[in-house]
Amino acid sequence: MPRLPFSFIAHYDRAGFWTEYFTGTAGKIEFIEQVIQHPCYGDPGHTFSDVEREIGRRLRQVDLLDFYRKKGRSEQEATDRAQFARLKARFEPNGIPVPTQPLLPPTPPATARVAARSTDHPAQLSLTIG
Repeated sequence: MPRLPFSFIAHYDRAGFWTEYFTGTAGKIEFIEQVIQHPCYGDPGHTFSDVEREIGRRLRQVDLLDFYRKKGRSEQEATDRAQFARLKARFEPNGIPVPTQPLLPPTPPATARVAARSTDHPAQLSLTIG
């Protein structure tokens, strides 16, 4: 049974593989993690296990995974800060914080009244709106 290097799952075409693993930082992290963690099965005479082992070793040696994890955290922080700035501008348009709680508690409608039911326990009340 043929297998792909590092046990990657086949894609429809090269563009699909490239898009999955190399167009964003998260895909690159996933790719490097899979390469580094792959157990490299097989006899080098019949497979590329020796090449896979060496590629994984080199990636660990240059600490490429750590580089992309830091890059991913930095990108996430930039995204979060941009979202924070957008929300701050929306909810504090003049630089004045908008309270998170209403200034006054909600009041019931003017037509609401509390009425005692004559057939129930005298302390039991019901709210009648009308």
